[in-house]
Amino acid sequence: MYAMRIWPRSKTAQIVETTINKHRDLEEYGKVAMTERIIELLYRNLQEVFGEGDAARRRAAIDEFYTDDCVLFVPPGVFVGRDPLD
Repeated sequence: MYAMRIWPRSKTAQIVETTINKHRDLEEYGKVAMTERIIELLYRNLQEVFGEGDAARRRAAIDEFYTDDCVLFVPPGVFVGRDPLD
């Protein structure tokens, strides 16, 4: 089984903080709504899919965020679909 490296929460928090700071810069240009949605999806994907230990909650997030034909590229190979992602 391939073990994917999950960043510690502190690294995730740094990424989110950096993204939020960039978001503040975009407020001047009227691009806030789309940027907020992207930030939300990135953060939720990290936490609810790749950081979730509970199988049922992880699967619910995968079903919400990914299509049936999603593709995951990892060193052992290429995996297609929600089941391999889970």
